[in-house]
Amino acid sequence: MLKTETITIQLDKIKGIHRAVKDIASVLADSQFSANAAGFSDAALKDILLLHPLFLVKFRNQFYVAAGFRAFQIAKLKLPATATITCQLTSASSDELVNLAKTDILASSIIYSLSTKVAEQTKNLVATVGSDSAKDIHKKFASDRGLAQLHKRTSSGK
Repeated sequence: MLKTETITIQLDKIKGIHRAVKDIASVLADSQFSANAAGFSDAALKDILLLHPLFLVKFRNQFYVAAGFRAFQIAKLKLPATATITCQLTSASSDELVNLAKTDILASSIIYSLSTKVAEQTKNLVATVGSDSAKDIHKKFASDRGLAQLHKRTSSGK
């Protein structure tokens, strides 16, 4: 079982992706995401990072991401460099880091996918939580047009 410790860290103290998982993480660079990150409020993004934390490893007194790559991309896009976030710190071996990274890349997309009817299901979820609450999380949740735009595939994730 992977041992972790919860820490808080300033975003700019995270130096990047750990070298043991850099090739695996590079898969995301060319991936297309249905969610557009630009509309998430900072508060919602911090909640997302609490729910889906970055997994960090300390190497030569520097912190590097070992898993949680998509969350890291979004955090770097949206949050100020001085933002403090909650992460999981692990001292896992390189093999364990690679396995964690592979699980992050492969399983996250399956676990969090809403099937082929993503836009319709998102609309139902917005109705369930309420449009006012939903638009506080992501501005595109405020209208049908926004939902349609949100689900246009983008490669940059912005």
